[in-house]
This record gives sequence, structure tokens and C-alpha cells, in this order.
Amino acid sequence: MRGEEGALRWTVRFEKIFLVSFSSGLLGSWGVFLDWVSLGLLILGCIWGVSWIWI
Repeated sequence: MRGEEGALRWTVRFEKIFLVSFSSGLLGSWGVFLDWVSLGLLILGCIWGVSWIWI
């Protein structure tokens, strides 16, 4: 249960980072780069969270 809560917190945190970088992505190519980085982090965070739940 503890891992599940932690995963949820991390997912929410990554979603916030993603939204911020996505809105800044409208400003130029650097923002687009940040979009891909944050999207990668979001996916990694979800995978990490799911693996914690299964363990």
C-alpha cells in the first residue's frame, strides 16, 4: 500500500512537470526538448511505481 501511495505522488509530480514543460514548449524548440524529457520521466515514473506495487 505504501508503494502505491508513493507511486501516485510521483505520478502527480511528473504530471505537473510535464504540464509546465508542455506550456513552455509553445515558446520554442528548447521547450519541445523538455517535453520529451518530461514525458520520458513520466513514463519511467509510472513503470517504477507499477513495479513497486507488484513487489
